Amino acid sequence: MHERETPGEGLQRTEAGQEPELPVPAAPLSEQIAKRVSGESAVASSGDGNAAGGDRYFSNRVRQLAHLDLSESEAEELWSKVVQHRRTLQRQLGRDVGQRVALMDYITNLRPRVIEPQIIEKSTLQAIEQRAVADALTGLFNRHYFETELLREAQRCSRYGVCSSLLLMDLDQFKEVNDTYGHRVGDHVLQAMGVLILKHVRAADVPCRYGGDEFAVILPDTPQADAMVVAQRICTDVAWWFGQNPVCGTRLKMTASGGVGTLPAGGASHEALFRAADAALYEAKKAGGGIIVGAAGNVM
Repeated sequence: MHERETPGEGLQRTEAGQEPELPVPAAPLSEQIAKRVSGESAVASSGDGNAAGGDRYFSNRVRQLAHLDLSESEAEELWSKVVQHRRTLQRQLGRDVGQRVALMDYITNLRPRVIEPQIIEKSTLQAIEQRAVADALTGLFNRHYFETELLREAQRCSRYGVCSSLLLMDLDQFKEVNDTYGHRVGDHVLQAMGVLILKHVRAADVPCRYGGDEFAVILPDTPQADAMVVAQRICTDVAWWFGQNPVCGTRLKMTASGGVGTLPAGGASHEALFRAADAALYEAKKAGGGIIVGAAGNVM
């Protein structure tokens, strides 16, 4: 269940002409991104077969240690051979080299067709991986990552019989603001929108910038009623924050519209989920904006 947060909580008001201080989310998304790209989140939950990543234990471990993308069956077969190779090395060297060293020795020397070794600083590699899944302007996940995760979430719902929701949002007046005040103001608006979204989502949720002023949040294990509440909190906070804080010295009237779609237990396709949320967003915009519409027609 999402905990309620008062709109504008923790924000500071600014004098006219000053840059507003953006709200600070409880946990920086950069930490979540780092965990996701390294596979730590999936590996940590591998003990529970119903948890995300629980059915991909070996492929997640291989990806984490060697950055190899293998199917679960291929990764399990490789893991078994590496365990045997580790024991062989222990007998030969008189010490345990560990699974990571055994894996790298095996795929480099005994099974070289699997990988072409490259030496790169860990921090550099993490930075490259983070840029691959993050939107440079807002720091949210990017469209490519969103599409990958939406497919994965639909498959998880189908496999485990759980429901999940998708929220699509955009800013109602963004085009006019961008055309009138320029891209500098538009960029600040998008950055503020990204941070406001982060205030109201959980670590398990997937907040993304889908494109332009369009945003998406995948809400795992969240029925539509709860997703509508989360969406309304974001919508209310957007109107409040821009009403209190001038952007680049200009006070803007900004509102957000949203559409919510939900995968039923047993699931449907990720395309169907996106179409449902997109149709609901269209209805919200057609009604004048500043509201949230559920795929079944519920309005908030």
